[in-house]
Amino acid sequence: LRKVWRVYMKQIEKWVEDRLQRAIDGAVLRRKLRQNTLAAEASVNGDPGSSYNLVNLNRVRLVELNLDYEPPVIRAIESRRESRRDSDIGAVADMRYTGGLRALFVVELSISLGDSPGEALLRATSAQLFGNIPTASPPPPSTSSSSSPAGVNEPITAIAPVSLNKPWRIKIPVQVYDLDVESDLWLKARLAPLPPYIGRLTLAFTDAPAIGVQLAPYKRAQLMRIPMIQSFLTNLITEELPNLMVLPRMSNSNVL
Repeated sequence: LRKVWRVYMKQIEKWVEDRLQRAIDGAVLRRKLRQNTLAAEASVNGDPGSSYNLVNLNRVRLVELNLDYEPPVIRAIESRRESRRDSDIGAVADMRYTGGLRALFVVELSISLGDSPGEALLRATSAQLFGNIPTASPPPPSTSSSSSPAGVNEPITAIAPVSLNKPWRIKIPVQVYDLDVESDLWLKARLAPLPPYIGRLTLAFTDAPAIGVQLAPYKRAQLMRIPMIQSFLTNLITEELPNLMVLPRMSNSNVL
């Protein structure tokens, strides 16, 4: 397993990135729909002070994903016969991953305020997060070289509108590290006569996995001052995304 992990690590990273981004986009869309529903209900009930659309989560982009060379640990494995085909093999593995996975996300937000109470709240929020940001056009991009990943040139950026009737657009980079996953993993493979000798691979968790993760601000972004981002990302990584692979749901991949 260690050799396979190290030889195909870049391909595994690409495979994980593609599936994670699609799953994250779906989770953000579902959150937007819930938020719009709550805002509509509050409007019908005559609640003008509702803040459901105060801070909108527009998108979460997975900018970079790095897997460590340490593979998952298979503590026990039990063979399962899932098909009568000779080319199909199945098993359930007691798996735990505590490798050095590191990921970088960019959270795109917009803050929409249009009344005088909102103006005071907006100024207080901007002062807390970014210091005093004047309402002006965004500064020109820096020409200095940087080793930051593509799409993350600044630790935190905010484009302030000239009028409060227009939303503020904010991009906040967030690091994810110390991923700890423990679960029983169900897998099914269809063998093929050509390298890498696996034509189709199906993976799923037999039950909701136990997942621990650490979130940290990238450079100087004050993540801990924005509870919505921290709670959303933590819930996304530890609950929503893993539940997409809990039986009877599964992930299918055509290797060949």
